[in-house]
Amino acid sequence: MRMTAEQGPPPLKLYQECYAVNVTPGMLAPTLPAICGGLTVALILAGLYGLRRRKQLNDSLARERRAKRSGPADWRAEDTAWAVHQYANTEFYRHQLAVLENLLRGTGYALTRNACESLRLQPEDRDHIARQLEDCRLRVMSPFEDEDSRIRRTEQAVRDGAAHTWLRLLLEGAAQNGWYITDDRPDWRVSQRADAGPEEKASVD
Repeated sequence: MRMTAEQGPPPLKLYQECYAVNVTPGMLAPTLPAICGGLTVALILAGLYGLRRRKQLNDSLARERRAKRSGPADWRAEDTAWAVHQYANTEFYRHQLAVLENLLRGTGYALTRNACESLRLQPEDRDHIARQLEDCRLRVMSPFEDEDSRIRRTEQAVRDGAAHTWLRLLLEGAAQNGWYITDDRPDWRVSQRADAGPEEKASVD
């Protein structure tokens, strides 16, 4: 029904009939649509929450059924072993990469995603980084080892090549993921490219 200026607002009884809501004389009739809209939104949200809870319950029951069908839980199961492997190694390798990055930057190198800028480590830098990286690795793996023992083990790893092998594996693994070592000094980089063949770039031979 269209209301004109001469007709004035619709009577209170009309709102009561349209919206089935008790309206007192002191209540503004135009607020009724807002009230109904709010109730509708609340009902929709309650319904969505109920559906979500039902889905979560169904998923939980499905997991329990799958576990029962697969038999008793196995401590040595492949998924458990993989989860332990991920947990134990991810943080360790992140720590080693952080240490390696600091050592590289401390000796004048930088990291790049551009394979064309990759360079090899200088022998003296390679020895220094390998020694320091091995020392940090032992600090993580044997935190209560005395300093003299750790120094002896570090020097032994440098002599027998274990420290250099560990450094090489980290750099090669990083290169497989698109990270290379380079330097910010253009003249030094050019001389490195001239001295190193393509197969020597990004190596620590």
